[in-house]
Amino acid sequence: MRDGVAVYLPGSSPDRGPSHPYRSFEPTAAIGPTGQSRDTEGMAFGPDGKTLAAPAGQGLLLWNVATRKPRAILLTGPKGPESTVRDVAFSPDGRLIAGNDTKHHKVYLWKNPE
Repeated sequence: MRDGVAVYLPGSSPDRGPSHPYRSFEPTAAIGPTGQSRDTEGMAFGPDGKTLAAPAGQGLLLWNVATRKPRAILLTGPKGPESTVRDVAFSPDGRLIAGNDTKHHKVYLWKNPE
C-alpha cells in the first residue's frame, strides 16, 4: 500500500477527457463497513492525525485511524430520531470535539475520550 491521501475533486474521473488535467485515484484504505449507501458528511481528523470523527446515528463515531476500528461513540442525547450532525471540528489541542446538528439547530460539544 502506498502512503498518502486520495482527494476526490468534483468531476475528476477519467471520462472527462484530455482537456481536464485532473487525475483520478482509487482509495488506498477504507474505514468502516462497505456496501452501505449512506452518505457521510463533515468528517474531521484530530490534530494528531490519529482519530477520525464522523457523523453516525445519534452522534459521532470516533475511529482509530491506525487500526481502522471504532474507538468511541459520542451521543447527542437519548435514543430517538437520528441527529443530523454535518459539521465536525476538533479544538486545536484535540481535547474537545464540536458537532453541528443542522436539523435541530444545535451545536454539541464533547470531551475527547482519549
